Amino acid sequence: MDLIEKYYSHLSGITEECQYTMKHVEGVAGAYSYVVVASPTDKMNIVNNGYISRLLENYLNTKGMNTRLRNPDKDIMRILGKMEYDYITIIEYRKDEKKKFADRVPYLLSRLAMSKMSVFKEEVDKSVVNIVEAARKSNSTFNNQPWRLVVYSNRIHVFCRDDKDFLEKQLYEAKMRDIGMAIADMEATAEDEWIIVSYEANEKLAQKQVKNHEYVVTLFLNNTV
Repeated sequence: MDLIEKYYSHLSGITEECQYTMKHVEGVAGAYSYVVVASPTDKMNIVNNGYISRLLENYLNTKGMNTRLRNPDKDIMRILGKMEYDYITIIEYRKDEKKKFADRVPYLLSRLAMSKMSVFKEEVDKSVVNIVEAARKSNSTFNNQPWRLVVYSNRIHVFCRDDKDFLEKQLYEAKMRDIGMAIADMEATAEDEWIIVSYEANEKLAQKQVKNHEYVVTLFLNNTV
């Protein structure tokens, strides 16, 4: 078992119901290598796909790897082979300190103000603000930043903005994957703040009609100190 597979074996999905698989294909003689995460195509599994993919990408970054996401075109799929599930995220990587992928440099893109993407329902600690800030800085397809957060001192409800320009299925899926990646970035910051994150899909919120927004999941923040 290589290091990536060992790290992957310790990961858990956002919810117990989430299904996903991973494949690692190492490049030869300096060529790019690939980590592929596949999942079913329903909303929560796509969110989880993004979550697991970002955890793996962040792990590669800690090992000095230069990473970016790659579209699953025919050429790359011939290399990777058939996956168990249909929704696929591909992380392309190699160790190259001199040449960074532009789409992995957050400061090159503008971000929404925190007040535009989050609502604070009560006073919160600085640690919770830092967790929300991690989502604000997270990368997204076309820099769309689809997540919207309702913030309490011990939980954060995550919604997806219902953007009428994003009606095509492929772009809807990209938004859900991006939300999963933002959630992983929030969790990483929570760990730095000694906060354990757990997840729950709240059925009441899921059924509630919120204008121009779709409920995704709730993060519960459990302080360890």
